[in-house]
Amino acid sequence: MSKSVQEQEREFLEDIEQITGIDYEAWAELMRGNSLNKKNDIIAWLKSHHKLNHLHANILAAVYLNGGKPVHLTEKEILNALFEKKENMRDFYTEVLQKILDFVPDTVVTPSKGYVLLQGSRDFGLINIRSKEIRLGLDLGDIPLDDETLEWGNFLGQPRMKHMIIIREIQDLTQTVYDYIQAAVVRSQRPKGV
Repeated sequence: MSKSVQEQEREFLEDIEQITGIDYEAWAELMRGNSLNKKNDIIAWLKSHHKLNHLHANILAAVYLNGGKPVHLTEKEILNALFEKKENMRDFYTEVLQKILDFVPDTVVTPSKGYVLLQGSRDFGLINIRSKEIRLGLDLGDIPLDDETLEWGNFLGQPRMKHMIIIREIQDLTQTVYDYIQAAVVRSQRPKGV
């Protein structure tokens, strides 16, 4: 079984000195010393001047341009980043998510930069964690807005998630909200374009 990009990155960074003969800080100093600031230019330079293979040059350039931090985080690290400066929302998020999973047990939950994606056959919703509320975006197609839903628009690069429900307390998960979640799940089961 092939390794994920995340695993390849972690293994290379853990063994960088053994693999290349110098540690990451020395590589960073070398990259700072050249005038290159575009990833492909740095990769080409690392390959031609330092004889790194493409994978290692790519990882090194990406990490360097990311401020020395790994580019590919684990799901746990991504989720933890979502709570940065809003740790107070972690328990509430967990409770809301569990209610959704109890209602739609086969939901695949995928943390992403900026939100948590909810997937059935395809994406049906997302959770955006704010400092005092959770915003539940749903793909409800052309269902008109009402007292429970606000227009989301193309928030977070998810153009199909046009409806937003604000959840400030667990009681905000009303039967109407569950009906909307069910409608979004059903919509996600339709073939694309329908």
